[in-house]
Amino acid sequence: MVKKRTRRATKGQGATVFRGDTRNGRFVTRVYLTDAQGITKRFTFSAPTEAEVEAKRSAKEAELNAQGAPEGGWTVEAWLSYWMNNIVAIKTKRSTQYSYKQLIRLHIVPEFPNRLLVDLTAEHVQNWINRLIDKGLSGRTVQYCRAILRMTLKQAWAFGHVDRNVAAVAHISKSVASNIPEAWSLQESKEFIKYIKDERYFPLILTSLYTGCRKGELLALKWENVDLENKKIYIRQTIRWDREAGKWEFTSPKSKESNRVVNITDDVVEALKLQREKQGFEKAWVGNLWEGDKGETAGLVFATKTGLPISQENLTHRFNNLVEQSGIRRIRYHDIRHSNAPLLRAAGVTEYELSKWLGHSQISVTTKYYGHLYKETLEDAATKLQKLMNE
Repeated sequence: MVKKRTRRATKGQGATVFRGDTRNGRFVTRVYLTDAQGITKRFTFSAPTEAEVEAKRSAKEAELNAQGAPEGGWTVEAWLSYWMNNIVAIKTKRSTQYSYKQLIRLHIVPEFPNRLLVDLTAEHVQNWINRLIDKGLSGRTVQYCRAILRMTLKQAWAFGHVDRNVAAVAHISKSVASNIPEAWSLQESKEFIKYIKDERYFPLILTSLYTGCRKGELLALKWENVDLENKKIYIRQTIRWDREAGKWEFTSPKSKESNRVVNITDDVVEALKLQREKQGFEKAWVGNLWEGDKGETAGLVFATKTGLPISQENLTHRFNNLVEQSGIRRIRYHDIRHSNAPLLRAAGVTEYELSKWLGHSQISVTTKYYGHLYKETLEDAATKLQKLMNE
């Protein structure tokens, strides 16, 4: 019997060990391999030489990767469908899946008709991104589309269907990918709130502007999570209409940090008291038609005249009409959230505090979108340092 000889494992492979004597010994390796369905299993290979062991391992890996692939190979469309149904479906919320599907259907699949994954090049991806920009899509939408393609190609690479992720090297110009969001100035915010004071959605829009909460977070807010006495609201869930299931879906907020307590001002307290009073009148008016005490959607702070959840699309449509009628610069409803950040910055809130307030998963997200608000603070810091050193 001779001493075992071992070859150190490289990344992603098991160690190859020689077992037995020099005449009858064999090389053995144990590795974990993942098939095209995403299932990982352990395999053991042995042979008289290391080269033969490696050949067996490579053959098995190729066999597993080929399983589930359509005849002729994966097209971009077929792989995206597989990725959505077998990877994304078990890792992400339904709301995220829906947004992925919309962008894939509208902006990815039509641009790569019958294109095989293995034939996709960096030039194809770059030209596709340029076409999206030429169509007038927002920088955010273009970035989102590229991110989806990059993620799905990363998975294809992990499964061995492509040699590299060609979407990872695609370029979006800084002017298109600008991270500075649209937002109202303090004066514009004041003017719009004054204009809509008699609007049914006034309490909701004012709360959005003063808290920076996401639309789905406020539409899912329930009275049990409102503490008017201590001036706090508790963000515990979000809501969306699930088109595929045909029902309202409550889910956890966007990230762990989004599950938060938000302090509210006296103006918001008064707006919420007004909302509660108006809701009481509506409930009495419709009588038995009131749905606001039934099932999972019971107790919503902001609801329709019959107590049901407010459609995000209807709210956005009404908001757009109000902005147009007011003559104030047009922004998206989501930009109300972005308009909250400059107000907080003007009030002296630090970047860290702003991150917590908005429920960002990381402070880097806050810096990405609102770092420009703190440029003057850095300039002031330099001035103060100069003054200090010369005293």
